[in-house]
Amino acid sequence: MGRLIAGEIWSSLESAAGSTGLVRQRVAPDAPIDIYVGVERPSGARVVLFGLLDADSAGELVVPQAMGIEVRAVPTASDKLWGYAEVRLSDARYAEVYESLADDLVGHVSSANASSPAIDRLVDRIRRWEAFLKIVGPEGLGPERRAGLFGELHVMREHLLPLSTRLGVNAWVGPSGAQQDFQASTWALEVKTSRVKLPISVRISGERQLDDAGLMFLGLAHVGLEQRQGSGETLPQIVASVRSLLATSPTSESFEARLLEAGYHAVHEHLYVRDGYTVRFDQLFQVTTDFPRIIETDLSEGIGDVSYSIAIASLTGFGADWRDLETHIRAAVT
Repeated sequence: MGRLIAGEIWSSLESAAGSTGLVRQRVAPDAPIDIYVGVERPSGARVVLFGLLDADSAGELVVPQAMGIEVRAVPTASDKLWGYAEVRLSDARYAEVYESLADDLVGHVSSANASSPAIDRLVDRIRRWEAFLKIVGPEGLGPERRAGLFGELHVMREHLLPLSTRLGVNAWVGPSGAQQDFQASTWALEVKTSRVKLPISVRISGERQLDDAGLMFLGLAHVGLEQRQGSGETLPQIVASVRSLLATSPTSESFEARLLEAGYHAVHEHLYVRDGYTVRFDQLFQVTTDFPRIIETDLSEGIGDVSYSIAIASLTGFGADWRDLETHIRAAVT
C-alpha cells in the first residue's frame, strides 16, 4: 500500500495562512467516508478526521488511548454528518510514527466498500496501533525486545516456515499477549533469547507459560545471540528474509499485523541497522511432568502472576530434537 498522505501535505497545512482554528485538506476522495488531514492553530497539532454518519458510528469508536495519540468522536453542526472520528498527535516526540499511523489508517479505511466496514477498519487499525504504542516509545524497541523479536523470527524462519508457512505465521501469537510465543491445537512453543556469552538462567513470565495441560508437546526454545555492531544479521534483515519467504503466501498480511503488535515498524528501522546478531545456538527443551517449573496447580489460593527463573544447568535431561516438534507440526497440517 503506497503512501497516501505525502509529507508535503503536512508542510503545506502548517505553512497556510491563519492564526486560529483548523486548517484541513480532504484526502482519498474515493473513500466511502470523508477523510481530512489537518493542522490545528495555534497549537500546531496534527489531526486526521474520518466522517461519522450517525451516533451509532460514533459509538463504535471505543478504543484504548495510546501513547502519543488521542482518539475521540467529535460532533459537528457545520457538515452533513454527525461528526468526525479525530485521531490527534498529542506528543510531538511521536511525530514520525504518527505520519505512518495516519497514512496506514487512511489506506485501510479508504479501501472499504461502504461506510460501516470503513468504520470497522478504522477501529481495528487503531487498536493495532494502540498495541504497538503500548510497548514502543519514540526511540523504537529497546535492546531486550529487539533481541527477543529476532529470536522469535529466527525460530519461525528456521524451524516452522519450512514445514508450513500458514501454520508458522498463524501460530505466532506471542505479540498478542498469549501465554506462549507459538501456539497450535496440539503443541506450543515458548522462545527465550539470551545475549550473554554464558547464560545461566531463563526468565519465565507467569505460572501458565510452561503449563502443558491439553498439549501433546510443549517446547521451550533457548536462542543464544552474539550482538555486535556492523556484524551479523540485523533485525531489519531477518524481517526482510521472512517477508521474502511469505511473498506469495496469503499469510503475509497476517505476518505484517503481528509485526506491528510486536512493536516493529519501518519508521524505526534506521535505529536497528547498527547492531547485528549471530546465532550461537538454538536449543530445544521439552516440558514434561518433572520439568523445573511453577504452574497454576502449584500455587495456593490467591496467588498468581508469578515470574521466576530456571537455571539452564537444570534442563540438561530435557533436551529435545527439533524433529520432535516437527512431528507435531506435520500432524497439524495434514
